[in-house]
Amino acid sequence: MAEEHAGVVREKKALTHDIVNLRIQLREPDHMVFRAGQIIRLSSQPYGDKPSVTRTYSIGSLPSDAGFIELNIKRAPDGVCTTWVFDHLQEGQDVRFQGPFGKFMLSASSAPAIMIAGGSGLGPIRAFAMEMREKGMVKTTWCFFGAQTHRDLYYRDDFSRFEKELPDFKFVPALSNEPAESNWQGERGLVTDVVKRSIQDLNGWEAYLCGPPGMIEACLKILQEKGIRDMDVYYDKFA
Repeated sequence: MAEEHAGVVREKKALTHDIVNLRIQLREPDHMVFRAGQIIRLSSQPYGDKPSVTRTYSIGSLPSDAGFIELNIKRAPDGVCTTWVFDHLQEGQDVRFQGPFGKFMLSASSAPAIMIAGGSGLGPIRAFAMEMREKGMVKTTWCFFGAQTHRDLYYRDDFSRFEKELPDFKFVPALSNEPAESNWQGERGLVTDVVKRSIQDLNGWEAYLCGPPGMIEACLKILQEKGIRDMDVYYDKFA
């Protein structure tokens, strides 16, 4: 059964113009048994005329980071909880949440993997790569990240290190709305289109998807067409 937890925000860091990272120290209790990719239910505090609400967020850190969890949170237009996080929540402030929940986590299989993220969904995918490195896993991995423009990119240094430190790991960011005159040399277009033209046969692969519902649904269709079995697809669909 998931526990009630109290913690304190030790760091609040902007990753992009609309995504922040919260590093939360666990206090009551001072530990939590979880896997990277699982979710917690964070409760906001009342502000203005807004009541407390509860929203789910994915854990983007490892259990070995004892006593802490990290969350990446994307601002949602008129979102009560995300407005609280962005405009009211401060470092040193107490927070309450329940968790962990969910089965979105890295398998122990050595099968090749395709990972596809959008928005704040890159947090759990990054944690999967960290877990692979920590456990010395040898796993062919293609990681695709869909964003609109270069200002929506983050964790680029981390993924460059993963490409150097993990055997057969490839990171492919794709920008769907980057100005044509920019000096961006990477992939352009919807991440689903980039996936479609990058890998032809996914028979025997695993898939890990984390992002908005529209992206997840489009990816599921493409993965099925390319031979992935439904039982080998793991996903976290953000509402």
